[in-house]
Amino acid sequence: MPVRTDASMPSVQVPTGGNPGRKTSGIRQDIQGLRAVAVGVVVLDHMVKWPSGGYVGVDIFFVISGFLITGLLLREYERSGTISFVDFYRRRLRRITPVAVLVLLVTVIAIFSTYGIGRAKTVLEDGAYSLFFAANWHFAATGTDYMQARVPASPLQHYWSLAVEEQFYLIWPVVIVVVLGLAANRLKSSKTRALRLLRVALIVITAASFAYACWQSRAEPTWAYFSTLSRGWELGVGALIATLTSRLSRIPAAARPVLASIGVVGIVASVILLDSHSVFPAPWGAVPVLATALVIAAGTGEYKPSRFDILSMKPMQYLGKISYSLYLWHFPVITIAATLFPQPQGPLTILAQVILMVLLSIASFHLIEDPVRKSNWLNDRRPSADRPAISRRWKSAWPKIVLVGVGPACLATLATIALSALPAAAPAQEDAAANIKELDIVPALRAQQIRSGLDAKTWPALTPSIDNLMAKAWVPEWREDSCQDVWEADLSRCMYGDKGAPKTAVLVGDSIAISYMPGLRAALVGSGWKIQSLTLQQCPAINISVLKDKGADGNSPGYPECDKHHEWVKTYLTRLHPDMIIMSSVQETVLRLASGAKGQDAINAWGQATGETLKEFAPLANKTVLIGPPPKGKVLPWCATTVNTPKDCVAERTAEQIETQSAEFAAASAAPSNVSTVDTMSWFCDSDNRCPSFVGNTPMFADGGHLTENYSKMLGPVLRDGLLGQRK
Repeated sequence: MPVRTDASMPSVQVPTGGNPGRKTSGIRQDIQGLRAVAVGVVVLDHMVKWPSGGYVGVDIFFVISGFLITGLLLREYERSGTISFVDFYRRRLRRITPVAVLVLLVTVIAIFSTYGIGRAKTVLEDGAYSLFFAANWHFAATGTDYMQARVPASPLQHYWSLAVEEQFYLIWPVVIVVVLGLAANRLKSSKTRALRLLRVALIVITAASFAYACWQSRAEPTWAYFSTLSRGWELGVGALIATLTSRLSRIPAAARPVLASIGVVGIVASVILLDSHSVFPAPWGAVPVLATALVIAAGTGEYKPSRFDILSMKPMQYLGKISYSLYLWHFPVITIAATLFPQPQGPLTILAQVILMVLLSIASFHLIEDPVRKSNWLNDRRPSADRPAISRRWKSAWPKIVLVGVGPACLATLATIALSALPAAAPAQEDAAANIKELDIVPALRAQQIRSGLDAKTWPALTPSIDNLMAKAWVPEWREDSCQDVWEADLSRCMYGDKGAPKTAVLVGDSIAISYMPGLRAALVGSGWKIQSLTLQQCPAINISVLKDKGADGNSPGYPECDKHHEWVKTYLTRLHPDMIIMSSVQETVLRLASGAKGQDAINAWGQATGETLKEFAPLANKTVLIGPPPKGKVLPWCATTVNTPKDCVAERTAEQIETQSAEFAAASAAPSNVSTVDTMSWFCDSDNRCPSFVGNTPMFADGGHLTENYSKMLGPVLRDGLLGQRK
């Protein structure tokens, strides 16, 4: 809807940049080159994890977008004294919707055809949020959800940046109209003062967003990474440049190449020097943002790029032209290929992905994106002499905009609901409980059971089915009882077995420990034992300071609650003096020590902390048992496809895992005599350290790390033998 005021705007020039050999088309070569750089480093980062700061490509896009869109709005206001919201959102829909919807549809169809309904449901849900331009909040929530920590990135996760932009543009045109209208109508300001007032408002908004981002980047890094509130300042910087174009156009010609060069150097430095440990998006996001702003400012005016200007070279211009399509296509290609092809991927596989995403981008740009953008789609071209133009555009354009903008999202929502109602998969003919067969305590027979999973050539009917893994298959003590995080108030609720049983065992550790609970109950409960859970997810049984798992933003926040839990557990054990302490922790914890130790130093620190913890626990119980964790397995819903076999989902123990367990057990050998260890590797892997994803008809892992309830119960006999035997 056009919003009119009586204000007229001062001249706001956004020159295209001088290039006599090119027709004036409104396209700035330096900005097109910046787009090419941005999409290039993002693709490299996602594909080969290099350069380390490749993620800043999104920040470059934000600055460019803020500059171009604000310039467009100001020129419209200057030209007509209005900003038509109908025209603005019509242009936005024409620009972003066609290819965005196409990529969403193709991705969901590809996932549905290649994987099971379980993963298709998840991706379709991601698509619905993406169509509603709410993907950033959706992925921020899943990125902070520990139950999603082992889940590979959604092929649609990159839609979060589109959501940030569109949320910003729901507010920014209104701010421009309100500020300029206030200046013109109420304050009777001159043209120059009206624009100055807009700059002041923009500076306040941008500064507030940056300050908030600095706080949230440390306090809530995953939310900060995806949040519009902590990303808005990046678009604001671009918008601020757009309000200064008349001044920037007076920059001396000799100074322009210098400013542009400084900006390019700043972008290169941020791409190379920043990494996952940099506090982002603020304050370190200021480096690529200000560097991009310098390049844009240097090109505002009659700036003639030299023949050596890399941003103006033809390949960069074409890459910048198709950058939007390439950005949308690259991530689905990379994430789907990551599960279809063996890791690590070879050069030919990577090259094939690059070729595929580029071909898709070229086709979608020339066949869909560019033709639709230049078309009259959503325009009202019907003559109507008896109605004012504003009324005609309002009444005819808004239904089209709603239909195109909201319609696909509604359809996606309905499809998600319908797909959720479908049965996940045909269950095995046997009842789930009847399908649970004990893992044999005889080593030779147990090895044969493991080998059967390694030798399988086709996927059996698994219970639970592949589509019913992930959160649905977590052990009930976690999924239903919420006994993964136990403090004083949870003790009574998280006690298993007859509370009058004469013997007490306590389970200490993280979520890996709680995933052993069904097996521990099968091993001990009913034989005079009760079991008290004292677990805390992501907090190892070993008394050592750790960080939390990395969020979707790549950062690992601190975990002071774990240190407090260690102290509380020790106090409780001193008071209780149980008959047995059972300990277990995920071995990958060694990768996130708060000390920052890595490699062999981290393993040594882990071994030392293990020995110290065992010496502390030994006098607090009659017996202390350190149970080795399961190895890291494959995430079946993301590994098993319609085109592969079980052998493609076989995992292998890494040298680091083997060394970490050796360090643990070596520390235990020096502990008091009432400390014993249980080596669990033969429960999951063969002698060559190859680990199947299932045994018989039972999947080992719900999500690649935590045991399914069924497999945990299968471990009852070997757990009983290990806990109550006298081996050390």
